[in-house]
Amino acid sequence: MTFKLPKTFSYQIRYIILIPIFFSVFSFLYDPFGVKDYYSDLGGFQHYFHVVMLTCIVFGVMLISRLIFWAVYRNAGDIQPSNYLIWCSCEVIVMAAFNALYTTLFFGGERMYFVVLSYCFQHCAMSLVFPYTIMMMSRTIINLRYELAHREEAAPNMVKFQDDHHNIRLTIDPRHLLYVKAEANYVKIFYVEGEKVKEFILRNSMKSIENSEASNVLVRCHRSYFVNPKYIKLLSKNKEGIIMAELTIEDLNQIPVSKQYYDKIAEIL
Repeated sequence: MTFKLPKTFSYQIRYIILIPIFFSVFSFLYDPFGVKDYYSDLGGFQHYFHVVMLTCIVFGVMLISRLIFWAVYRNAGDIQPSNYLIWCSCEVIVMAAFNALYTTLFFGGERMYFVVLSYCFQHCAMSLVFPYTIMMMSRTIINLRYELAHREEAAPNMVKFQDDHHNIRLTIDPRHLLYVKAEANYVKIFYVEGEKVKEFILRNSMKSIENSEASNVLVRCHRSYFVNPKYIKLLSKNKEGIIMAELTIEDLNQIPVSKQYYDKIAEIL
């Protein structure tokens, strides 16, 4: 699985702008890890001055990082999700490193760099995990929608079954569709996958099946059944005089055929 990103630089601008804005707003509103106290009167400046300066550092890191990423990625293929996650993690590490350098200079050597680095990494990582996660999840959703649409375009003859909210829940090759059975407020769809017969329960009515593209493959044989006539082996009457359709696949139950649909089924066969 690959992670598709737009090749244009305008997409990277979203990260360059939104990440620093979130960092600044989050730091001011929620005071994560006691930023206000940690930077209070540091070097004779109030904490909000330092937050603005730290935000500028975050902006600078994002600008340089995304310029490099765009230059490399625009001529390459799709990136692996793990590699993109590593890239984003490195951005946070670099932000923390420069924020720690800035903070250490204002401490005037009173605190060791790596002690300050630990604090700055926590501040950056825990603050920016939210925008990074949201933006990556939104891109993942867009990618999944694209792949689904691409699959549907690549297989226009596939039969699509929708639920009662008109959402596509199942897509089947018409050659593998066996029959559909009504069960209360649901329909049960039987189909072949590999060498096994499988079933899928869908919340919808038989009327909706009749009005859908599935009607191009299935034929109504009973008030509670649609069947793919290509899988009917023969029609016969049982002891009770009910007409039953025997399917070509073994171990499947016979399907009842109503008298009103018998002539149509027999004509197709």
